[in-house]
Amino acid sequence: MSDTKKRPTINDQQLSLQMQGVSDIYAKMQIELFDSMIRRLKERGNADLAENPYIWQLEKLNDMHMLNEENLKIIVERTGIAESLLREVIENEGLKVYQDTKEQLEEELHRLSSDEVRNGVTDALEAYTRQAISDLNLINSTLPASIQAVFKSVVEQTVAQVVAGTKTSDRALHDTIMSWQKKGFTGFTDSAGREWRADSYARAIIKSTTYKVYNEMRTRPAEELGIDTFYYSIKSSARAACAPLQGKIVTKGTGRTEKGMTIYSLLDYGLGTAGGCLGVHCGHYLTPFIVGVNTMPDLPDYLKDLTPEQAEENARLEAKQRATERAIRNQKERLHIAKQLGDDDLVTLERLKLRNLQGKIRNLVDSHDFLSRDYTRERLFSTPTSYNVNKAELEYKKAVLVKRRELKNGIIGVQTVDNLTIKGISEHIAERAIERGGTVQTMLDALCYPLEVTTVKYDEKGQPSKQYRGEISTVVVNPDTGNVISTNPTRRNIRKKYGVYKNETK
Repeated sequence: MSDTKKRPTINDQQLSLQMQGVSDIYAKMQIELFDSMIRRLKERGNADLAENPYIWQLEKLNDMHMLNEENLKIIVERTGIAESLLREVIENEGLKVYQDTKEQLEEELHRLSSDEVRNGVTDALEAYTRQAISDLNLINSTLPASIQAVFKSVVEQTVAQVVAGTKTSDRALHDTIMSWQKKGFTGFTDSAGREWRADSYARAIIKSTTYKVYNEMRTRPAEELGIDTFYYSIKSSARAACAPLQGKIVTKGTGRTEKGMTIYSLLDYGLGTAGGCLGVHCGHYLTPFIVGVNTMPDLPDYLKDLTPEQAEENARLEAKQRATERAIRNQKERLHIAKQLGDDDLVTLERLKLRNLQGKIRNLVDSHDFLSRDYTRERLFSTPTSYNVNKAELEYKKAVLVKRRELKNGIIGVQTVDNLTIKGISEHIAERAIERGGTVQTMLDALCYPLEVTTVKYDEKGQPSKQYRGEISTVVVNPDTGNVISTNPTRRNIRKKYGVYKNETK
């Protein structure tokens, strides 16, 4: 096979990683709401549960409106951050997947880069955003009523056990709370009547949206360029509909043979159905593949001889690992609640159960070479400190996405003072602009009305750059590509030189 042929580029995008951050918000919100309920139940009032259980019940039920007000504030704040971040991730990272894929294909087809984004692309991304937010909004409408129902049930069941004399007041309250922990607060009830915890429902929506956006933004530019063939990704585990397609060239149309290569039709493997290829929780990606131009990717040794039967068996074992990971997360939540209750005996018991589950997953992974331990899937951010750290990180990511969009819209296409057209921005320019106080306006002033422009310099790798030094910001540009590389505040000595320094503190 000719050495000039290229392997299709399978991008490592940030889409999944950023969407996981959105999912984490709902997981933490579930715990925070449960903690709020526990504080209300444990709070000492005028009545004692052991001595006057019915008065205690009446007092707690009268407190429900205060609990509801607290929780509404939590729900509005957390879901507001999640929805805003979700929109930025889909519309920015999704568009980046499209643009990167189109650029790669145009290069492989030896066509001039058009930099054109068709209206249908932005419309599709907006539609995915609207649908995901609409689905997640169901949580907002069902959670308050669910919290009230759980609180009321805990109070009534606790009083029933105390009155019956079967348990002490503390033991009755703690056991009842723990029995309701597994169910949690209902975020959605499906058509089959199955009740979903709010965080589980949010995680399913976000995961599904991630795969849909990624696959559409990978296939759409190919279809625009007349390419209907794709490489079907391969992993160690796969469902029955996907296993025969792994590592093969596929099409959404009719199967055929082209230039000696068999092309499989996705329609023959359940495309468009929940259990078919690319269906619910599938996890496979399509990468555009130009027959006669691209060659098949090299596979790692552990995937080279993988049969469809082995992939299906591996999927069953992987499902077992995922179930154990969910059990570990749930057990960590139970341990957290036991600590919130201040019940030392319960803490010891729940910690022992957690260690048993961790031993179980360790044995499972050690017994099968294709499995690996991913501690992020077992992690539970359950403390206020870790929640606030994660919240701050998510808000920063959102700020970066917003800043990146502002810079792209405001700078790309601008002609500098020396007639260089700005064609792009670097991966980290948004972070640099936030850290160093650069805005679209100060950067435009530097590019179009600079105090001075330096000569071209070359770094140790031979990459050229020149600086446009403005009154406030200095912008660094690669003159060969037209890409903005970085930005910094203009140095004080430069500003003094041109008489624009005004005795600032910095």
